[in-house]
Amino acid sequence: MRPVGQIAPNPAIQSNLCHSFLATDLEHRGAPELDGTEDLEVVLVPLDEICHALVVVVAFCFALGLQPSLVAP
Repeated sequence: MRPVGQIAPNPAIQSNLCHSFLATDLEHRGAPELDGTEDLEVVLVPLDEICHALVVVVAFCFALGLQPSLVAP
């Protein structure tokens, strides 16, 4: 996994950042072994069913190198 960019999704009213990562050459090796405080769910979604703007526009643009990383001031 490598970081591909970060943006401020709604800087007018929030100070959070949305971080996008690219994971390649993955293989399923069994169920995760989580710590007691971890909660993780991996969901495989066909590319043509992804409709969330932060995923489609931001993450894919960053991953394809189409946009520089932007961070709120």
